[in-house]
Amino acid sequence: MSQYSNEMPAQNSSQLPEELESFFNCLGKTVTDYEAEYEGYQVLVQGTMINNYYTNNRAIAIYPNIHSDYYSSVPIFSGEEIEMVEIPDTPENHKAMKKRCADITIPKLNAISRVYYYKKADSKYTDGRRNINIAKVDTNGNIFFMDFYHENSAPFNSVFEWILNHHYKKKYHLPSMEKITNQLQGISADIVTKITIEGGFDKEKYIEEATSIINAKISGFKELKDRQVKMLRESLKRQLVEVQTLTKQARREGFVQGIKVKSNGWKISGDRLVYTEKIPCTQLKNRGKIVKLTDTEDPEYWIEGLSVEIGKTVAGFSSAVSGSSKHPNCHGERICIGTLEGVGLEDFLTKAPTTLRLGNLDSPLNRILSDEAREKHFYKDTESAQDKWNSVGEVSGRMFNTSLPEHELWVNYI
Repeated sequence: MSQYSNEMPAQNSSQLPEELESFFNCLGKTVTDYEAEYEGYQVLVQGTMINNYYTNNRAIAIYPNIHSDYYSSVPIFSGEEIEMVEIPDTPENHKAMKKRCADITIPKLNAISRVYYYKKADSKYTDGRRNINIAKVDTNGNIFFMDFYHENSAPFNSVFEWILNHHYKKKYHLPSMEKITNQLQGISADIVTKITIEGGFDKEKYIEEATSIINAKISGFKELKDRQVKMLRESLKRQLVEVQTLTKQARREGFVQGIKVKSNGWKISGDRLVYTEKIPCTQLKNRGKIVKLTDTEDPEYWIEGLSVEIGKTVAGFSSAVSGSSKHPNCHGERICIGTLEGVGLEDFLTKAPTTLRLGNLDSPLNRILSDEAREKHFYKDTESAQDKWNSVGEVSGRMFNTSLPEHELWVNYI
């Protein structure tokens, strides 16, 4: 068989007797009756074959078999949208739709131009579906019905004939260029001598309809672009709102954190956090030896006005104290924070008030105060603290270069 055969499938000339009988019992009319009533159409019951013979010959098919060559011959639907036709919900149609088999065969989904459906079908017999697709029309003009006469042989005339009357009277447009192209594909150019367009081609009508379709497409493209721009604008607005929300949330969390800090002795002052309490020095450390200082009410050494820049981590240069502080590891407003160098802000706020209670004489910022502390608490009745310090400096060499000015000593110590 050629790609576009004009031959009717052999089995369609003598359809199955049992199928013809079931069709008659359900509708009260024969296939021949309907073919006479709807001139130009052949009625095909289940078991018959749809092939490319029906590209140009109309068919009313009830659950037919579809040959592969028909799939390739039916053009893709090129309209704006599939026409959806609802069957009237009359008592007669409601009764006719009960317990119907909804199985249906179609050539391919993208070739359907119209669907006939029943909206209020009894969900008891339709697996809970509210709509039943009773028949579908493809771009060749053929109509495919569901297998309506097998499960229930009750009269189906009201539905079947309502659809056929609507379909038969429906005006069809000229075939699309895609359909014409498909039909010409199998014809060899060497044997073509003449092409005739039959059917009363109306050039003006064709131009009018083509112009309307093109304008609709252009309008559709513009609407699509406008929707895309609108969606992009809305997306950017949503992102901006999200950023603003996150910013507000971060500020709120920072404020809450500030409240917590304030309750632990810290307060916010501009871009710094300030410890509001005096930190007494309760221990002194010298060359691994630790001496405890007992008087915390009136401490001998202390830190006042400890502050730090607000940031993720803490560095020595970002920390400061009040000039009134008296502590071996403070000089003016500078402070050596020792092991707290580089820790997170939260850890610093928690640990600093305790850690700085220790005065480390091994790496002092205030040398004079450190010498006095050694003299008083470590070198009683022995050589002077200055002599001890000089001897340590001679042994340590570069680390404790006593010949340097005091501010250069601080650089070497840390």
